[in-house]
Amino acid sequence: MHSEWGVVDRIFPDWSMKKVDLGIGSETRLEPLREILETIMETRQRLEKLTGVLERAIWTELTG
Repeated sequence: MHSEWGVVDRIFPDWSMKKVDLGIGSETRLEPLREILETIMETRQRLEKLTGVLERAIWTELTG
């Protein structure tokens, strides 16, 4: 369990916290997060591929 020992001031004192059970039976709550993370990873892979293509094109242009 976490505590706020040693915390002098909260950055957002008006915000309340709610405990969310991420254990068994929480698949419905985790599905949107899973989709977001998968989308982020797919986007990262696409950007890496595009970066490689652009690097090769620029290198070819400079040395060709």
